[in-house]
Amino acid sequence: MLLLTPATLDIMLGAFVFLTGLFIRSRSVLLQSLLIQIGPQDTRIDTRLSTYFTIGAVSGPIWTILTGVLVDQVGMYAALGTMAASFILGLVLLGLIQID
Repeated sequence: MLLLTPATLDIMLGAFVFLTGLFIRSRSVLLQSLLIQIGPQDTRIDTRLSTYFTIGAVSGPIWTILTGVLVDQVGMYAALGTMAASFILGLVLLGLIQID
């Protein structure tokens, strides 16, 4: 929600963007490692990773369009709320995965 604060918070906004970028960039590596670990053992690692990147290549533009429509139709708060809810749902779903 810091993105919606006034421009007088330049230092806080810069720190927020830096930390967000840091954690979002690390998400990809963590998901790749999780996919390699939980994937079927008879499947090659490159097949698992190509599946990951294919899903990412398809879902990225869909999220971009959905976020743009939400911002245009109902505002920035609704778009950020939807993104936050989807990340929380993803965390809950990942929490259900049993890793041996």
